[in-house]
Amino acid sequence: PVPYGPCLLSDTMCKRARFNALRTAEIAAIWREVLETTTIKREVVVVLSTWVHAGAQYVHELLRFNSTSAAASGRSADALGVTAYFGIDKLGPRVDSTFASGKSVDDVFALLWQDALAWPDANLAEIKTAAASYGVRLQTYEAGPGMVQDGVIGGGGATAAVTELLVATARDQRMRE
Repeated sequence: PVPYGPCLLSDTMCKRARFNALRTAEIAAIWREVLETTTIKREVVVVLSTWVHAGAQYVHELLRFNSTSAAASGRSADALGVTAYFGIDKLGPRVDSTFASGKSVDDVFALLWQDALAWPDANLAEIKTAAASYGVRLQTYEAGPGMVQDGVIGGGGATAAVTELLVATARDQRMRE
């Protein structure tokens, strides 16, 4: 991307945040231009996406860079969309191919409450503060926690028993509560 200054993140995370911010600003500008030439005349709401375990430092970089990238279009993001993933990185227990062995949906909820939710709650408070400092509202992204086996998002394979257990958990009434 364009020269911007020092980044407090790792090189990989910095590139990820800046690319996300830059492409979001570019795509928003395209949609605004397209909708200006139609009879629809709808407002474009720009939502930058992130995940709860990215943390406040990542969000600051994302929003700082988006504000700079969006200068040409006159506006940065309207909202920061945040999602949570269960079983990725530090977020809860490892969700590997043996995860489903002997577990029920009740067991998965117990793990969610015990391990996976306390840490994101703390991060979410920091993310909310970071977003507010840029005048950006916070909203959910993907409408809830992403429940996937480790490595699936990164291109790895899934195990049928694990997928079935996580789908059953995601569909459980308690997930709505």
